Amino acid sequence: MMVEKIMDYYIYENWTHKRTMIHEGRCTFCNKGKGVHKGSTNKNGQWLGPFKNLKIAELTAIKLKRETTSKCSRCL
Repeated sequence: MMVEKIMDYYIYENWTHKRTMIHEGRCTFCNKGKGVHKGSTNKNGQWLGPFKNLKIAELTAIKLKRETTSKCSRCL
């Protein structure tokens, strides 16, 4: 029996640098939308998600209309 792996995706929207980055929830940079800096503020950006598939995360990131939209090179 094959078990399907359920993956969550998150978007980090960075207002300061006008970009978005898509991550898998398990990515160490993402940490299920909590990021790497405990207690950080949303002064420079925000985490969005979870999204249940990559396509929805990509379409959402595009709708944010930042200068750059990319995928994390570590997890995607």
